[in-house]
Amino acid sequence: MQNMKKRGIVCVILCLLLVIQLFPQAVLGENTGEDADMSVTNGSHTIEAQSSLLGSEQLIENAESVILYDIASDTMIYSWNPDQQISPGSFAKIVTLWIAAEEGKLSDVVEIRNEVIATIPKDAVSMDLQPSEILTLEDLLYGMMVGSANDAAAVIADHLAGSQAAFADKMNQYAQRAGCTNTNFANSHGLKAENQYTTPRDVTRIIAAAAQNEVFRQIFGAVYYRIEDEQGNTLRVLNSYNNLMNVESVYYDSRVTGGRTSTSSDGKRSVASLAKEGNLEVISIISGSASQYEADGYTERTPGAYPETKQLLDLGLSGYKRVQVIYEGQVFKQVPVVNGDSDVLLGSSIAVSTVLPQAVSDGQLTYRYLDVSDQVTAPIEKGQVLSKVQIWYQGVCLAEAQLRAMNSVPVMESKIALRQEKSWTNTLKYVFPVLAALILIVVIIRSGIPGAIFHRIRRKIRGVSAQKRSRRNRMNRRRSR
Repeated sequence: MQNMKKRGIVCVILCLLLVIQLFPQAVLGENTGEDADMSVTNGSHTIEAQSSLLGSEQLIENAESVILYDIASDTMIYSWNPDQQISPGSFAKIVTLWIAAEEGKLSDVVEIRNEVIATIPKDAVSMDLQPSEILTLEDLLYGMMVGSANDAAAVIADHLAGSQAAFADKMNQYAQRAGCTNTNFANSHGLKAENQYTTPRDVTRIIAAAAQNEVFRQIFGAVYYRIEDEQGNTLRVLNSYNNLMNVESVYYDSRVTGGRTSTSSDGKRSVASLAKEGNLEVISIISGSASQYEADGYTERTPGAYPETKQLLDLGLSGYKRVQVIYEGQVFKQVPVVNGDSDVLLGSSIAVSTVLPQAVSDGQLTYRYLDVSDQVTAPIEKGQVLSKVQIWYQGVCLAEAQLRAMNSVPVMESKIALRQEKSWTNTLKYVFPVLAALILIVVIIRSGIPGAIFHRIRRKIRGVSAQKRSRRNRMNRRRSR
């Protein structure tokens, strides 16, 4: 009886273990999110970039600051000391041209006032404007940009704002509009004045914003202009001082489509240029480049900034291309949504381009995802920002875009309940037969049936054994006769 109880207990334990195995086991989630990486500002994308596609080594020796920036893709191809504070010099004329292109009319008739031109030093570059002389605003703008005339800049400011101070306020408003962070103007021409400064990066911002205006582009790219009176008589002939744009200069560069030179008080030259090659249109800045002189100390052997600009354009244009690496509506990931009725598609709502060497293919780019949230849970609204994607090439972040939900994912409570009910149904489908078997086993053990069956089988076996012995004995007696 005791042995029967032990056997029953063992059967019960085995049945319980079988039942336990039927219940679902908890599964620990795996953290598959990407680790956050460096900010895109450490890469080459945007005007704020702290490094560049061509690295951070000094590639142009005869310059204090250098920038090469692609406008359309917002890519810093190369920069060296771009935030150095400098005197704007004639770079101020770029802002004066921009304001006039936006707010003035080229056909406006302007009478020259003596009190305005009298503010210009006698040794400053001018177009020799005379009191009571009448010119159009267009004539004055070409005189300021092609001839670098400071008296023309002063007259333009007086015409558009009424005074140099009022126009300087307007210049600073335009600088803020361009995103400048370290710039202040005090006059329209850039001649030395207190509290007047800028940086190569801010000059780049100004040109990028101003270049959206076609009148600005036209005058910024001019190398020759003739001023005529009403009878068509030539009053003045203007030729550009910019040797990069003058076809007769040995430093002429056909890639340069516009520019402005500036000379500092220590004689160093700076050049800001628009240039184009292939599908790239760039702004190049060479600031603080010293000319090389002959032994007499007067004759210029190698002018500053011109050969350096050509070198910079060779480095950053030849062999490079602008490519679109992110497309509007492009889907990057499909992500499961907790408690949602479907997955969510993550895509970009903007298009992003960058600059790459001609030979580089998509397979050489690295895509890194920076998840904004650790878990995506319903409800998800279409357009909701859920992640970011960065595109890298050789350790430089080229582009970044937010990834938004391309579809809405609502909470499906009925589906959750149905899933739970189905889970329990599946579990009970296996549990009921096992429990029934377990109960049957317990009933059989407690009823004593297993013992009776055991004794009956044992008696049967003993009877069969006795019959076999009796048969062998009879056979042995017969043989002995």
